[in-house]
Amino acid sequence: MLDIHKKSKIGAPVIILLFILSSCKEAYTTDKSLMETSNMTSLFNAYDSSPMHTFGRLNPDAPIQTQQFDFMIGIYQCQDSLLVNGAWQHSEATWESHYILNGYAIKDTYRNSSYAGTSIRLFNTTKNKWEVHFFGMPGEHTGLWEGEEVDGKMIMRQQRTGPKGEKIESRLTFHSITNSSFEWRGELWNLDDKTVTVNWKIRAQKKL
Repeated sequence: MLDIHKKSKIGAPVIILLFILSSCKEAYTTDKSLMETSNMTSLFNAYDSSPMHTFGRLNPDAPIQTQQFDFMIGIYQCQDSLLVNGAWQHSEATWESHYILNGYAIKDTYRNSSYAGTSIRLFNTTKNKWEVHFFGMPGEHTGLWEGEEVDGKMIMRQQRTGPKGEKIESRLTFHSITNSSFEWRGELWNLDDKTVTVNWKIRAQKKL
């Protein structure tokens, strides 16, 4: 007659062994998944902001033109002058920029006491132009500006229609660029009557 109790005692070590093997396989699968995730992070985020590189880094494989905006990287203290109803209003502001998209693009955020706006800057190799996607507060002109470097200046343009149907070009220019400072100018060009209105000026000094 078959001794059931004896059979169970013999099977217990086998069951335990199978449990250990199953646990090892699960641990291996988990470790492998973590390694793959780590490798993916290293592959796609190696040049983004990190504890060692606060503002990220330029990816050496990015289009060479990407370095044209490298002067923005960091935090700048700004003197802001905005034309409102024909009068200039002055305020203090900060402009912070860092690399994103694994060092292929730049994200910058501008803030003063009453305003904030963020831009994503990416060089489009197909158009051979910079694309600047701006996201502003409600009521502000948002959207896409395009441009290039001209004689040491970074000039971005956006076409729009004025309140009377006139053709308007918003032109944003970075100029007087050094390793620790730059100036910025916003202009509205009326392409119909050829007039130009300077409506925003910023002087930026590097803080960090």
